[in-house]
Amino acid sequence: MAKANASTCKPILLLLVAFLGIICTECGEKTNSEQVKSKPSLPQGITMTVTANKEPIVHFRDASAGGIITLKGDLDLLPIDFKKNINVDIYYGTDEFELKNKATAVLEDTEESFGALTISFTARLNGLDDGEVYYFGIKANYGKESPVEVASVKFFTLPDGAVDLDLPSGNLWLSNNLGATYPEESGDYYAWAETEPKKTNGLYNWSSYKWCDGSYDKLTKYCLSQWVGIVDNKNTIEREDDAATKKMGGSWHIASELEWSELLTKCQRESIKYNGVPGVLFRSKNNPNDNKKVIFIPASGYYSGGQISDEYRCCYWSSTCCESYSSYDAYYFTSEYSFYSKMSYSSRCLGLSIRPCRAKI
Repeated sequence: MAKANASTCKPILLLLVAFLGIICTECGEKTNSEQVKSKPSLPQGITMTVTANKEPIVHFRDASAGGIITLKGDLDLLPIDFKKNINVDIYYGTDEFELKNKATAVLEDTEESFGALTISFTARLNGLDDGEVYYFGIKANYGKESPVEVASVKFFTLPDGAVDLDLPSGNLWLSNNLGATYPEESGDYYAWAETEPKKTNGLYNWSSYKWCDGSYDKLTKYCLSQWVGIVDNKNTIEREDDAATKKMGGSWHIASELEWSELLTKCQRESIKYNGVPGVLFRSKNNPNDNKKVIFIPASGYYSGGQISDEYRCCYWSSTCCESYSSYDAYYFTSEYSFYSKMSYSSRCLGLSIRPCRAKI
């Protein structure tokens, strides 16, 4: 058999490649067209609105943002059939007008009543910096419908670790309570000048208090009057009895009455809710717009006996006990929403939270 001439085969091959290319293009166009057609429209007579959650759950370097989708009208389909056609993306970043990061939301709980179906959704916003202001916006699609957009929502992360509030003393305050992971958590509760929380029997009273002989008027340490115990004229917690020093080391310590008073008078204060928890936000007076110079003190309440009380109040030990025959009491910081923020005093045997501070290195 005679061999085909290479110059004869080449044009045939080129024609075959071109023909196959046309077929593939037509198939691709058909497939894309079918995909568009397969995306449903919002059923006639039904409207869809989207509402953002104005208070996302925020941690130092990530946040959980979300909202609610509401469908109203003749809801003939099952909730699951509506959900499978909805897509929600959350865009976020530090520039309100250019949200560069995107997270796809997960559709969660549904609730149907009186001709309305609500669907909640959330998305994890990762890669955030601590001590920064952010914004997030929402785009929600039902099938091939144009997206419903929600204007950006502002939120902020708190700084992590030792926070410089530009105080005259130069003190740095910890971003969270002793025993807590995040700023809104109460952490552990301590009787005054004890270094361990009472997690065994849970009783915060005079019979279990370390520095007395079973009664408030039989103090064995930190006593300034013979009427209430053995006088040693010590009115400030020593390092070996300081829970913050024991747990964190270095120069970390329970703030004294004077150090708490400095925080109260030398910072801007605002009563807010952070991650749903009420408390007080302290900002640097010198740099109030610098979000790396702010701490949140959550309402934590206190333990008396084995019961927690006044969980709507901030209750934080200082390292200073009261004078003379009142040395069975110690000073503590307290605040209740916007009504007051002040120093007060209470029985040393009670269980209160601790917010450590330290000198600037």
